[in-house]
Amino acid sequence: MKYTEEILKRFGQRLRQKRQERGFTREKLVVQMDKLASESSQSQKAPDVSTVARWERGEQCPREFHLWLVCTVLQVTPEELGYPKPIRRWPGDPH
Repeated sequence: MKYTEEILKRFGQRLRQKRQERGFTREKLVVQMDKLASESSQSQKAPDVSTVARWERGEQCPREFHLWLVCTVLQVTPEELGYPKPIRRWPGDPH
């Protein structure tokens, strides 16, 4: 399913706003996401700074694991960010 530029841009704007409200630079956000990823039972890694920048510009949308990292670190819900995709399952949810 394709998402409109407008929806992705809105998500990116909200992500940037929440990140800045909480005093995070992109670099600091990625460091915290990486720490959380390494503590999780998932074998995935945190994104790099350029990926977060693409999310904030509305060029891409994070996958569920990265969204979980972002939401956990920033203490927000996907809905607060305007995440345009349905969430199937968060990491750590029962199978």
